Amino acid sequence: MNDRFIQGAGIAGLLLVIPTATSPGISAVRELNPVSPPIESTAEYLIAQCRTARTANPRGPEDALIPYIIEPRNSAVLSDRPNLRWNKVLGVTQYTVTLKNGDTILWTKQVETDAIAYPSDAPALQPGINYTLEVKTNTDRSSTEEDIQTTFYRLSDPEADRIRQAESLFNNTSESTTLLKTDLYIGSELYAAAIDTLESLIEQGSQNPIVYRKLADLYAQANVNLRAESYYQQAIPLASGNLPEQARLQASLGEVYIRLELRPQAIEWLTQAKESYQTLGNQAKVEELQQKLTDLSTQAG
Repeated sequence: MNDRFIQGAGIAGLLLVIPTATSPGISAVRELNPVSPPIESTAEYLIAQCRTARTANPRGPEDALIPYIIEPRNSAVLSDRPNLRWNKVLGVTQYTVTLKNGDTILWTKQVETDAIAYPSDAPALQPGINYTLEVKTNTDRSSTEEDIQTTFYRLSDPEADRIRQAESLFNNTSESTTLLKTDLYIGSELYAAAIDTLESLIEQGSQNPIVYRKLADLYAQANVNLRAESYYQQAIPLASGNLPEQARLQASLGEVYIRLELRPQAIEWLTQAKESYQTLGNQAKVEELQQKLTDLSTQAG
């Protein structure tokens, strides 16, 4: 049986190591860092590591009229009856929600909201199966209009028990401890749980730019670029006085605008990031960003 390091489980300088067999959806060994690495260097890695990953349209679901899936989106889940959520479409009064296993329809519900608790009268999720959630509006728009198929799966019972065991170590409700818990979730592909946890911190009034940035990173990694843009934009003023964090946010926001094919905005933010890294003396990042700016200028020509 292999040892797997669970990301973010370090407490007071200690690192939690939980023995486990390799999950079909989780890499056997991961290096840990309680602070998420920059999106520009890790988005592709995290997506590639996820068993639910698909070759994605880099622009993502930028059409606000599509009820694209928000959670769980290319994520593992702990519960056999997880909460389900999708993009709220303006003017829509009814959504038809369908859960599928391959081509087999498991259940269908009609609701008026943009979220639903997993139906109590529906079959519970089984471990190791890729499920697909589809949502259609009464205006005839569908989550399947995305260029990728988003799926999710339930962790095995032993794996879920190990995660819950690790969760029990985070009995301190401070923001810093909660951020460590999100790294535990991210390291176990529980991206939906990480998003819920970070959004809860924001709802509680957090003004920590790292909370917003980590949430934006998760949405960017899932190619939900409109939400990533929003949270990066909110994080930047919160990071005033912290130039390394601002540089990181500026570069990440520029990358999102590249995916959204908004070249002027991408150039604006990548230029700001380059200037910030120049001030910080990080020549490698300056050269990397200059190359991206050159590529954007060439495309414009």
